[in-house]
Amino acid sequence: MPKAQSEKCVPDRNPRWEVLDVTKKAVASPRIISLAKPKERRDANEGHNPYHISPASLTARASPRLQELATPKTITKKV
Repeated sequence: MPKAQSEKCVPDRNPRWEVLDVTKKAVASPRIISLAKPKERRDANEGHNPYHISPASLTARASPRLQELATPKTITKKV
């Protein structure tokens, strides 16, 4: 059983209301028309080659410290 409405409750107004004649005769400005049009989105991957390798990355060398950190630790076997 639903709860009874309070006497202080103001019911929602009717969703159908009269539109003023001034509103019906309104003309949009060029600025409003330009804002109403959505922006054209360019594809993010357009003109992108996923297989391109930069020349700097082809000549890169690891530093001695990086080489030291890249070597795996030796694992001791339990007896």
